[in-house]
Amino acid sequence: MIDNSSKDILITREMIEDKMDAEFQTFTESVPAGQRDSAFETKLEVLAQIRDALYVIPIPDELKQSVFDRECILEEVYLFWQEETSRDTPNVDRFALPYECASYWLNGVHYEYRNALLYERLAADHEAFIAEERQKTPDEIIEDAWKITCMADLLMALENEDLEPQDVDALLTMEHPLHVIYDEYLSKDSESHMYALIDTAVEVAQARHNDIMTKNIHLTSGDTVTKQRIEDYLKVYGEPEQEPALKKLRLDDRSLTYSEVELTGNGQTTSFLTGGIPDTYTIDEIEQYQEFAEGLPPLTEITVAVSSWCIGCGESEAAADDELAVIEENQDLLEQQYGIDPLQSEHFTEITPDDDLDFDEEPDDGLEP
Repeated sequence: MIDNSSKDILITREMIEDKMDAEFQTFTESVPAGQRDSAFETKLEVLAQIRDALYVIPIPDELKQSVFDRECILEEVYLFWQEETSRDTPNVDRFALPYECASYWLNGVHYEYRNALLYERLAADHEAFIAEERQKTPDEIIEDAWKITCMADLLMALENEDLEPQDVDALLTMEHPLHVIYDEYLSKDSESHMYALIDTAVEVAQARHNDIMTKNIHLTSGDTVTKQRIEDYLKVYGEPEQEPALKKLRLDDRSLTYSEVELTGNGQTTSFLTGGIPDTYTIDEIEQYQEFAEGLPPLTEITVAVSSWCIGCGESEAAADDELAVIEENQDLLEQQYGIDPLQSEHFTEITPDDDLDFDEEPDDGLEP
């Protein structure tokens, strides 16, 4: 059991995987094998698929603490899976559904994290504002009474309002969002004070988005923090022009299948991408496999792990070598624009050939045909 009572501990992906493994093991052992009904077996299978999905879905460093802090990671994703399957939606891909639910859940964790980050910045603005007010004379404080009230109401309203994720991220590009929203609010004339505060916050966020997209923001050379925030925002919402190399993939009218292959043998490990879905009958036709096997002693056992993916829309084709290079260099962008769908994962074992045999030759056992 991993104990992370201190927030100072750096959470790693391995720690998250260990926590998921422990949760899965606890559920597995909760009912003896001979007493399990079909509902238990189904849930066990789905939890295993969810765990496998979370093994391969990228988790940003900023989210690892939030994910690790969840009491029951697999159970939370399973609730999403239950909700989706209860809708009786036609043509649901049950194989891909656990991955989709895991991705949807992680997006929710990301939103909670960014929302909490925004509130922390708003609260810091408010705390600094109150500290400044305390330094003023009683008459000056009375003069600022309306502003003090509005700033407190704005903080409370935004704490209890779920803004759209893009609005949250736009406000997070600002150094002092609470003051910007307040200044904009002063120009409003509304009968509903609290609703006007929220509406103003949304308008400020959308105006900030437009300014970022039109490059209507002027930064000083020393304002590196805001510049980095804007660059991070553009990575998500910038809708960049598609790179020429991506256009050559033609993913709008076809899909490409490819696999990540990991080979382990004699204490050595290597991995590579290959087009299509290799199996035990075709793996030895791949050049990277042959090179790896040739570096091992004869009759060495090789463990082969294959994770296969599909990207794009339309009829499926195996990715060619030049297309694999583009996919490998642009995986984040491709995931954002098209989504990369898992197809299958499997493990099998191969044996390197004897010294006197090539990969396409069968051993002579001395028997007549």
